[in-house]
Amino acid sequence: MKKSTGKITDVAFICVQTPNNLETNSVDTRFLESAITEINNLNNPKLVVTVKSTIPPYEIEKVCNKVGMDKNEITFNPEFLREGTAIEDFFQPDRIVIGGNDPEKTFHSKRIIQRL
Repeated sequence: MKKSTGKITDVAFICVQTPNNLETNSVDTRFLESAITEINNLNNPKLVVTVKSTIPPYEIEKVCNKVGMDKNEITFNPEFLREGTAIEDFFQPDRIVIGGNDPEKTFHSKRIIQRL
C-alpha cells in the first residue's frame, strides 16, 4: 500500500448523465466516454478523477478500455438522487459511497468529499 503524501495536484469530478437505453436495456455511456477521453488527454498521472455519475462497474471498465484509460486510476462517488428531492439529497445525503483501486487517489477523493 502506498503511503499518502497528503498533496493533491488536480482533481476532476465527472458528473454527466448516464441514461438507460430502453431499446438495448443498457446504460448510455457516450457522455461519460467523452469526459474520460478529455481527461485522459491531459496526461496527468497525479490527477484524481472521481466519477459521480451512477454506472455499473462493468460499464466503467468497458468505457476505460474503449478510450484507453486505466480503470484503476478512477475513483467513484456515485450520487443517490431521487426525483423531486435531488437538491435536498445532494446537500443531505443518506449515504456516501467512495471507492477505487488506487488507495492514494481514493484517500484524496474521500478528503475532498468530506470537505464539501
